[in-house]
Amino acid sequence: MTETLTALGVGHAAAMTLSLTPWLKSCMNAADIDWSGKLPLTAIGAIDQRAAESAGYHGARLRPMPVAEKSSDKYRELEDAVRAARRMAQPASAAEAGFELKRLSVWCPMQNRDVRDFKMMIHDALTDLADIPLDLIQKACGLHRNDPDPRCDFFPRPARLKTLIADEMRLRRLTLFRLERLLEIANTPPKLPPPITLAELTEQAQKQIELEAMMAGLFGRAPPPPLTPEQYATELTRRTEAKIHEAQRDQHLSPAMKLAKHQCAGENIQMPAHRRMVLAQGAPNLGKFCHLAVIMRDHHPEPPQRFR
Repeated sequence: MTETLTALGVGHAAAMTLSLTPWLKSCMNAADIDWSGKLPLTAIGAIDQRAAESAGYHGARLRPMPVAEKSSDKYRELEDAVRAARRMAQPASAAEAGFELKRLSVWCPMQNRDVRDFKMMIHDALTDLADIPLDLIQKACGLHRNDPDPRCDFFPRPARLKTLIADEMRLRRLTLFRLERLLEIANTPPKLPPPITLAELTEQAQKQIELEAMMAGLFGRAPPPPLTPEQYATELTRRTEAKIHEAQRDQHLSPAMKLAKHQCAGENIQMPAHRRMVLAQGAPNLGKFCHLAVIMRDHHPEPPQRFR
């Protein structure tokens, strides 16, 4: 029989298995990776959860796809795995699949069908099985042939053969998709947004203080007591530190923000003599933020309660 198959130019495909290194196997089995690559990223490459939720992506917290550097061993392992996965997903040729179907027909006699009907049936089966690898066609034919169910004495429909190997085919396609996504990300790393700087967070805190003072006047509340430059510096420091903790939690860090909390005492805040800032709430007694220097500017128009 082996000599006959060799003479026909058709051989039995060896069982194909994909051997992955531990880190690739871990990625393939991970359910918390954003394989679509649609979720926004932070400056350090983490998923921006708040931006993702604002864009309508709700659900479990995901992590981005790992990026393998081109010059690393991981990148070479990834390339080898992609080539192997593509070979495992390579469809059988019409000659290879046709031979397997004709061999299966020997075990499933069709006495009431003539040669023309048989050719039409094989043609349709080849069309339906055009995307199935040879080893999986052989596996499906073998499972059908060895099934003790009397119904398997008849020649199977293509849907029956595809059902027998559906799970393995789905796994191969999923593995190939994920490996190719890893290779795509490795070749074209995602562009990350610029990191949030300490100056930007300080400006946000400053605007927040001014906005609260303005809103107090708009809603007719009694003007809050004015803040001295020292009180204003303390309040601005407190709010800036809160924003840094928030950015750290959301992984929007920058080198300046990481180092700021470990520096020595900072500079004083300068404010023009004719200006005094007001705040709706009293300032707590907190220390100054290291190297935090803010110069107040004139803003127009200004609320009436800001002058005294």
